[in-house]
Amino acid sequence: MAQNSIIELQVINWVVKNKDISILTNANISPSQFSDVYSDIIHYIFKHHKQYNVVPDEETLLSNFGQDYTVIEVSESPRYLIDKLKQFLAFVQFGRDFAKAKKDIEDGKMDVALPFIKQISEDALKIFIVTGK
Repeated sequence: MAQNSIIELQVINWVVKNKDISILTNANISPSQFSDVYSDIIHYIFKHHKQYNVVPDEETLLSNFGQDYTVIEVSESPRYLIDKLKQFLAFVQFGRDFAKAKKDIEDGKMDVALPFIKQISEDALKIFIVTGK
């Protein structure tokens, strides 16, 4: 599976067009889990929703993020979007964690790195198994 953040963009556009952030909150997905590509935008959406009790519209996002926010048509089901987003976020998190484990190995901390690698691998597998691969 090619890993890119198009699924994040699809989810963001779904949230904005449907004015419904619950697709993320019900799945316990927080802005901090998003990749760096869309981190600022999703943080803004959550902050705006908390402050004004509404998801910002496309125009607000375009005025705040310009070309960093791309409007696309999304016709996928929320379930599909969340399943694919969870897989992508697991990939992103595993990459971040693996970089930490790599540093521990380079620093000679194998006793720390190996159990950590085992744990993050198990965590990633749980996400892939729960979402159907």
